[in-house]
Amino acid sequence: MRATRVIGYAAFFLFSFLVGLYLTFPWDIAKDRVLDLATQKSGMRIYAAKLEPSWLTGVEAEGLEIGGKDKNDALKIDKARVRVSLLALITGKIGFSVWMPLGGGDVDANVKISDDFVDLSAHVADVHLEKAGLILEASGLPLTGKLDVDLDLKLGKKDPKATVGKLSLKTGGLSIEKGGKMGMIPVPELALGDLKMEVPIQDGKADFKGVKLAGTDLEVAMDGNLLVLWPVARSTLNLTVGLKPTEKLLGSDPLLRPILKNFEFAKDNEGFYGVGLTGNILHPRPTPRRR
Repeated sequence: MRATRVIGYAAFFLFSFLVGLYLTFPWDIAKDRVLDLATQKSGMRIYAAKLEPSWLTGVEAEGLEIGGKDKNDALKIDKARVRVSLLALITGKIGFSVWMPLGGGDVDANVKISDDFVDLSAHVADVHLEKAGLILEASGLPLTGKLDVDLDLKLGKKDPKATVGKLSLKTGGLSIEKGGKMGMIPVPELALGDLKMEVPIQDGKADFKGVKLAGTDLEVAMDGNLLVLWPVARSTLNLTVGLKPTEKLLGSDPLLRPILKNFEFAKDNEGFYGVGLTGNILHPRPTPRRR
């Protein structure tokens, strides 16, 4: 009985000591070291204005920036919570989960990093695009509507062809508001509606071959691929997006037909006007081209 009491006291002391150490740890001083380590392991520049503890195995970051060497390339995230996976550490891997609010919804992801692979499972739920500055900045378009995304990815760090997975995307009431542009190409106000898309990822490529989406004002056809590389910021696009306006859309703006006349060379036999998206995923180059 006495031995049980002693063990209990010792366990309580150890637990109290660890909690006290965790809560009084000088996070401001350690912040730069932690972020440098995250940058090294991820291959991307990671910066946070503030780090503070979140329970025993997590930290909460504010003013987070993730991207390439150029600060202008960074995706900016107001707040994110990261929790270390103890099970992954025991098996010799780096593992963590990420949660952050986005556009009134949530982004949840689980990541495990070994010498050869990055395993990623991500879920984006109930994100209202008009409130999601992160997505608006990345797309360059004034979007409204709701977005849900599921991604399961096993990414080969050393061998890109070892990368496999699946991407599922669903929108509700998707629209492009006035003032949209793809490069120098003006994009009119569009009601795309409810869209669903599933993209397989094999041999290191997300394949968009033959993907077609029937929008309210516009039909969209996609061909090509996204080459998924590690670090992810190195990934490249070679994609052609075909846009086919409905008669309703063409009749809504008297300037639309004259504008499209300038792009007849990029129109295919099905009536789709092609836009090529090529180059680095952070800075794709849009150019008119036939599908």
